[in-house]
Amino acid sequence: MKRLLIILSFALLTCLSGCKSVAIKSLIQEARQGNATAQYELGVLYENGWGVIRHSSVAANWYRKAAEQGHAEAQNNLGFMYSSGFGVLKDNTEAVKWYRMAAEQGHAEAQNNLGLMYSNGRGVIKDNTEAVKWYRMATEQGNANAQYNLGEEYRTGQGVPRDEVMAIKWYHMADEQGHVDAKNILKKYDKFEEYLKKAMQGDAKAQYDLGYIYDYGATGVAQNHDEARKWYLMASEQGETQAQYKLGFNYNYGHGVIRNITEALKWYRLAADRGHERAKTQLALLNYFEETRQKAGEGDAQAQYELGRIYEQGAGVSKDTAEAQKWYGLADRQGYTEAKTALVSMKYDEIVEKLRAENERLVRALQAENEQQVRELRSENERLARELREENERLQQERRAQHNSGSH
Repeated sequence: MKRLLIILSFALLTCLSGCKSVAIKSLIQEARQGNATAQYELGVLYENGWGVIRHSSVAANWYRKAAEQGHAEAQNNLGFMYSSGFGVLKDNTEAVKWYRMAAEQGHAEAQNNLGLMYSNGRGVIKDNTEAVKWYRMATEQGNANAQYNLGEEYRTGQGVPRDEVMAIKWYHMADEQGHVDAKNILKKYDKFEEYLKKAMQGDAKAQYDLGYIYDYGATGVAQNHDEARKWYLMASEQGETQAQYKLGFNYNYGHGVIRNITEALKWYRLAADRGHERAKTQLALLNYFEETRQKAGEGDAQAQYELGRIYEQGAGVSKDTAEAQKWYGLADRQGYTEAKTALVSMKYDEIVEKLRAENERLVRALQAENEQQVRELRSENERLARELREENERLQQERRAQHNSGSH
């Protein structure tokens, strides 16, 4: 890198004086003679337009020459060009190949990049455990991007057990190196840490807020229903009506817990008795559901139809198509006209949904077929490009040979 900076400085000075850059001319000569470092540095100049006209495909060509000689920086840069489609046709499989070659040589940024490919399933089968392995290697060299990415794995519990403390640790390490995304997510965690401190001191409102954060994965914290239920319970036991309502709601709809109507009624009643309006509404809906279900079970055709409608619409309970069809069917068999109409309507909607799903499947199949064609065309184009480069090099060698023989 020091050598490159010297070359760039010299190139800039000579270009400013209006003369052709002797430094770049010398660098090109070295690159043509097979010097891998010169080939890599020339690739950097062409990629960024430093002292030369910017040309991404020429940059890729020089990176490839250096990469084929085992130059780790060039391998990483070539991997990036393939993953982004910059200077070459986008090809994630080829990107992974070059990232891996550089990563195995200990190149920290390539290790991070390879980890990203595994995290996102690009060019490889998605494997977060493998991603974590490469992130860790890069963090051992102090790579800020890898520190942030490892924090993300801990936050979401992918590739490692979910651990907010470890996530914050890695975010802080990345932030200390100026990583913008790490800084932004730590700002969200500041609110979480504030709620946590108050909740631990017994503040019921903070306990509810903390439960909500875990329930929905808010403020950068990974979703964790067990933690949510724990904090809701602590707040509810202190009479926090919103926490009582949320427990009732979660048990009613099976949100993060096994559905339990008895528990739902219990918590709704506690909140409703303290004046919580939404709890009163939900309690009324749930009571109506229980009454309707009892009548339907006793053979009341209208109640069977109403129960089917409740399940179809999810009114106070979770939507359940199978249950809706079951109760509509029982009412229909007793001659309840509205139930037959409802069954026909549901059948129609089912056919429409199947057609939509089939259409999406066909679109995906066509896209996959096109991607295969693109891969085949890309492979053929690269083969022809190699042949063209080889032929060009052969012609240049012949010209040099002719020139040399003529000079004698």
